[in-house]
Amino acid sequence: MATGKAKPKSKAKDAPIDLFKDLGLGMASGIVSTEFLSTGIPSLDWAMSGRLSGGGMPVGKIMEMFGHKSTGKSWLVYTFIAAAQRAGYKCILEDSEQSYTKELGAAIGIDNDALAYRQIESGSNTVEEHFELADRAFSSGQRVFLALDSLAALTTAEEEKKGYGERTVGSKARAVKEGLRKRIPALINESKSIYLVTNHVIHFIGVRFGPTEGTPGGGGFPFHSTTRLKLSFRGKHKRGEAFVGTDTRVFAEKTRETSPWKFADIVILWENGIEPQSGLLSVGQQLGVVGGKPTNGRWSYRGKMYLRSKLEMVLLDRLHEKGEL
Repeated sequence: MATGKAKPKSKAKDAPIDLFKDLGLGMASGIVSTEFLSTGIPSLDWAMSGRLSGGGMPVGKIMEMFGHKSTGKSWLVYTFIAAAQRAGYKCILEDSEQSYTKELGAAIGIDNDALAYRQIESGSNTVEEHFELADRAFSSGQRVFLALDSLAALTTAEEEKKGYGERTVGSKARAVKEGLRKRIPALINESKSIYLVTNHVIHFIGVRFGPTEGTPGGGGFPFHSTTRLKLSFRGKHKRGEAFVGTDTRVFAEKTRETSPWKFADIVILWENGIEPQSGLLSVGQQLGVVGGKPTNGRWSYRGKMYLRSKLEMVLLDRLHEKGEL
């Protein structure tokens, strides 16, 4: 006769049922679709969201914008701030590069009186202090548009304690990843805010295999960003004999809202920024509605030939009239 206590029944079979009860079956169907904030530039909206109308910057998400010098990163930041202000967001610009001027902001459309502006001072330009500001902003319960221009110009608390020439390898990457691992992404999503960071491109020395370029701060922002925009200089823009701006390609290297690798070839005018029709020619080419190559400097669209400036106005009118190209 067997002796001893009977073995208790295993709860392994019941565990999945309990887990589903705790999580809630069907909860995923209640996830709200992504909301977008239009930049006011349809070609940029399309590159980021795949939508010419009703698209733009994803709300409740993190965005990173990077590129070489003089590619227009700060111009796009100011353009996005102006769009956010028009939509009723509380806007904060942390200007670690000390490049913003109120005259330039006003020309682009920024209301300086409604802009919270922080210019980095000596001893207060660390990544840790920036994340403290971000935490306070996204915890305010308001829709906030926070722009950092740029991450590359920030130091770290560890670096501040060191003397010139002393190594602090990886300190910025560690600080960035720690800041983003905490509650920043959740706060941004809950408050329906937008967090935009610009970054530089750096060259790796002595690399024989693999990538030769990267961005400061490690992989934190590339990983956590919903949208990553790479800016490339394509040339100087002239009117007559005068240089009036730059030709820039805005390439969506990463986006979770549409298929990646869309781009907009825009013109950044030094007087007043980016015009609404800018970049529509490149969008029309990618959609296959504009002729692939110009003939005598003219592009074909719907059976007619146009110069670039005229064609982009025609495309903008068509977009406003029909909602498509």
